[in-house]
Amino acid sequence: MDVFLHLFKIIGNNNPVNNDSHRGGECMSHISNIELENLRHFIGDLTLKAAKCQTYAQQCNDPQLRNYFNSSAQMESHALQTLKQFLN
Repeated sequence: MDVFLHLFKIIGNNNPVNNDSHRGGECMSHISNIELENLRHFIGDLTLKAAKCQTYAQQCNDPQLRNYFNSSAQMESHALQTLKQFLN
């Protein structure tokens, strides 16, 4: 979650908890092109990680390892959804 705290600081929301006055659309005008490009890369990385973990889980024969990859895929997907919801 440290990445999300850093992200909230980048887009100008220093208190991400219970602060609905700074939704993504309002804050997006305050970020630089470099920060926007970083967000694009971050979203791409989360998408790739989720897809890889899901693929590894599907190919895995060991139940413990499969559970680990499924859990990791869910965490990455949740992080991606949280970020996208905030930015909308």
